[in-house]
Amino acid sequence: MKKEHIGGPSDIWSLGVILFILLTGKFPFSASFEDDLYRKISSGKYKWPDFLVDKNNQIVELSNGAKNLVNRILVVDQKRRPTAS
Repeated sequence: MKKEHIGGPSDIWSLGVILFILLTGKFPFSASFEDDLYRKISSGKYKWPDFLVDKNNQIVELSNGAKNLVNRILVVDQKRRPTAS
């Protein structure tokens, strides 16, 4: 949003992005153009993959707990994000 940010909540957001990538192997936000990417990030809208495949080509499901944690972290309003504590 090109605004000054508070370190802690921004770091939590970054952890949410990293966790999403670790869980799915994909970025939560992607677009063909930089403006579209910023629009998606600033709206906080992302989609979980319909399914995931492990290294043995087996379909795997993400736990609801993992999804819930990422969903709580990737909230645009930094005051509503969890803190590190």
